[in-house]
Amino acid sequence: MLESSSCRTAAWKLGAHVDQLVLNILKRGQGFIDTGAICGIINMDKTYLSAAINEVCQCATELDQESYRIVKTLLKLKGSRYQLRTAQTGA
Repeated sequence: MLESSSCRTAAWKLGAHVDQLVLNILKRGQGFIDTGAICGIINMDKTYLSAAINEVCQCATELDQESYRIVKTLLKLKGSRYQLRTAQTGA
């Protein structure tokens, strides 16, 4: 189940370290899938660059702090240069 889940597929698109972090969260759950943490990390691609998410997930794994909260905190500490630029609309 862990190898072919839709969570892993979405995570892999963001990077190998995101996939590894999601796999570790899935394994840690012992049958319980922490969808909040996993979906939260995967959906960060709407705000942050994939490369930044991947880099931060690597840091979280190395620190053995694999959670949505640490990924979000590390991305905020990285600063706005890692955020996606939104198109400005108006006149």
